[in-house]
Amino acid sequence: MTVPCLPGTLGLSAWSGRRDSIEIPGWIPEGENDMRRLLDITICMSVTTAFLSLPAPASVVTISNVPSYIWYNGCGPTSAGMIIGYWDARGFTNLIPGSNSWDNNLQAVENMIASPGNIRDYASTPDRVATSGDPYHANDSVADFMQASRDPLAFGDSYDNMQAPALTGYMAYRGYTGSSAFEAFYGIVWSNMLTAINASRPAEFFVDSDADGTADHFVTVIGYDNTPGSLKYEGYNTYDHVAHWYSFAAVASGVSYGVKSATFFNPGYLPGDTNRDGALSSLDIDAIYQHLTVAPPGYTNWPRTLVTWSPALAQYDVNSDGAVSQDDVTYELNHYFLTNYGDADLNKATDFADFQTLLNHWQATGAGWAQGDFNGDGTVDFLDFQNLLNYWNPGGWNFAPAQAPEPASLALLGLGGLAIIRRNKRTSSGPMPGEKGDTRRNSPSERNLSSIPGNCRNVSASSNSVSGRFKSAFKGDVL
Repeated sequence: MTVPCLPGTLGLSAWSGRRDSIEIPGWIPEGENDMRRLLDITICMSVTTAFLSLPAPASVVTISNVPSYIWYNGCGPTSAGMIIGYWDARGFTNLIPGSNSWDNNLQAVENMIASPGNIRDYASTPDRVATSGDPYHANDSVADFMQASRDPLAFGDSYDNMQAPALTGYMAYRGYTGSSAFEAFYGIVWSNMLTAINASRPAEFFVDSDADGTADHFVTVIGYDNTPGSLKYEGYNTYDHVAHWYSFAAVASGVSYGVKSATFFNPGYLPGDTNRDGALSSLDIDAIYQHLTVAPPGYTNWPRTLVTWSPALAQYDVNSDGAVSQDDVTYELNHYFLTNYGDADLNKATDFADFQTLLNHWQATGAGWAQGDFNGDGTVDFLDFQNLLNYWNPGGWNFAPAQAPEPASLALLGLGGLAIIRRNKRTSSGPMPGEKGDTRRNSPSERNLSSIPGNCRNVSASSNSVSGRFKSAFKGDVL
């Protein structure tokens, strides 16, 4: 650690207006006046004290509550699926019907990763032949948007450059626009990973699981150890529910879980986060009131300036009706906060605590929702008290979480066609747009590691021959 100012080096001299770095054979140079010497020593000791009091950066950081899923129809879809599952429990509640739990909601989680339609159309090799009377299903799972298992790929395979489109595509399919993702290669992976994990955003690495010098597998990254000289990343490898630690190094022969590239994903803003500060709070309700394009019903002289509607106001138009109005406030309360008017503390009940808040701020101007301004006119007064009385409900409100419009294609999926078709290893020819990871095969019923033979393998775009692209682990019949 370098200390900016210690006995032996004098720092900023306020007296002379210049920056000194004076190496001292005896503390203070001879001939300096007492005022300057005193200022130098004072500034030096102040800066040093502040510097030494800074907390040391944490060397180990882990994101908590990232769900772990076992390999299901490809390590790419499974690893990306864990990222989707993580965000499902953090406000993006329409990504998986029900919970994100592998143990308690397995069917829904598997359908998110690879739907019955995906399995029916692409599990066999070559793919099922579509007809006008029986076309391919519409994309409705992570594997679909990743184009996993599709010809010329074998079952479970996916390209590294399709991980990002899969994450953003599935988010959009489930009604969430504004997400972003990108792929980065080894040289800039670590710095981007630090940014992502520090922001509690899990990532996906494309790695060499068998240390043969070729990337072949995807893992979900949830943490890092930044100890100098011993960098490590933490992740779920799709084979068990254990968070494993791996040394961070480039892909090379003899390096287990060396990293070739990574996919970083940002889901965008939470639905209802109208002020775009990354959190849901009463400030989001205030932001809607501050951008009304239509005065609330009953007001002939609305005290705030109404804003002219434009698409730039879409973030405040939470009910998507082309205007920012009282209806958006109601929608925000009912769908995103699961409460109603008068609930100052947003605890899903309009009760005595809210009444006390209103009294504490009675006649306050420049107030917001948290202070009891329930009608958004900036003042806590009788109109807000009337609002509280009209919606008095100390027993609590019982609104369902907001759901994006359910994709129509979900209703079209039957329960038939779930069997994965048994087939032999096949070959392919022609150029491949990037490398693909993972070809560990198992049927939907296989859940433990011992039932999944062999390791994940890779198809390399740099291999010129078919035999170079498909490794010996693919030999024989697979499920």
